[in-house]
Amino acid sequence: MFPDQRSTADDPGYVVVSAEADGPQPRSVVRRAPENGCVVVGAVFAGPGIQLVEGCPDAVTAPARLVQLLGAGPRVQWSVDTGLCPNGMTLAHDPDGKLLLTATTTCGGEGGPFDVVQSWSGQSVREVARYVNPAQLVASAG
Repeated sequence: MFPDQRSTADDPGYVVVSAEADGPQPRSVVRRAPENGCVVVGAVFAGPGIQLVEGCPDAVTAPARLVQLLGAGPRVQWSVDTGLCPNGMTLAHDPDGKLLLTATTTCGGEGGPFDVVQSWSGQSVREVARYVNPAQLVASAG
C-alpha cells in the first residue's frame, strides 16, 4: 500500500500487487477511496478482503472511517466511523486477527489530543488504551 501520492491531481489510494512485486507501480493500478471526495489513509488485508481507513474530505478531518471491502474492492461490505483523526493513523492485525487502530482523538483545534488504541472485530470496537499526548516543545538546545 502506498498511502501518499505526490501529485495534487491524484487522491491518495492503495495498490494491490503480488508479494513478489518490487519497486514503483504504475499509476494505473492505484485504487481510490470508495467514497467520492474521500482519501485512503491506510489499508491492510483481512479475511473477507481489504480493510482501509479513509478520511473525508481529506486526511486531517475527523472522524476517520473504517471500510471493509469485498475482496480487493471497489465494492464495500460495510463502513463505520472510528471517532479518531485519520492523519497518522496506523493499522495492524494482532495475533488473534483483530484489527488494531492507533490514532489521536482530534486533528487539532479545541481540546488536547489523546492517543487511542482500538481493537476491531468486524464492526465492533473495544478501546484498548487511551493516554495523553503532551505537547513536545524544545525548551532549550545546546
